[in-house]
Amino acid sequence: MQISNGVCQIIDSIRIDLRPPIYLNLQNDTTICEDLKGDLIVKGPLGFNRYEWQPGNILTTDIIIQMEGKYYLKVYDNNNCSAIDSIHVLHECPLSIWIPTVFSPTGNYSNSRFGVVYDGPPVLDFELLIFNRWGELIFKSNDINAFWDGSYLGNPCQLGMYLCIVNLKAGSKNEATRSNYKGMFYLNR
Repeated sequence: MQISNGVCQIIDSIRIDLRPPIYLNLQNDTTICEDLKGDLIVKGPLGFNRYEWQPGNILTTDIIIQMEGKYYLKVYDNNNCSAIDSIHVLHECPLSIWIPTVFSPTGNYSNSRFGVVYDGPPVLDFELLIFNRWGELIFKSNDINAFWDGSYLGNPCQLGMYLCIVNLKAGSKNEATRSNYKGMFYLNR
């Protein structure tokens, strides 16, 4: 570059090195569940001079995540150029429903009450329906903790096969999962 006012002249130069930008791409946002064994390990890409994970100011390539949150990784190359990316980790355990296939309301067996055993995200909506062999609805509940005692209109039901239908909606209001189950079970006396 040259500047002149007609009498004096100044010449200066600047050197510009163009370096390719750093490309940083962590894995997609994901979920964790502390009930399942194993931690979530997020691996930073190899080949950088320095790694800074936030929160926590962790200075390693990889981190172990045990709780939900947003995690940021800033990397630096040989020229002290940097790039940043993040991963959002949500806490969500898989939905698990257990329904017995044999039920004995006499109290002589381990399944003396018929109900649903549930593990998973918060229940938003629930329905348990039990029908006899003629298709008559004999028990209904919207309480996931409710159990059927094997009676209908105050009388013990006959032994035999019964139909159970469970409709469940669980999760958060923004992201809910529906699960439907239909199956037979045996009432034994």
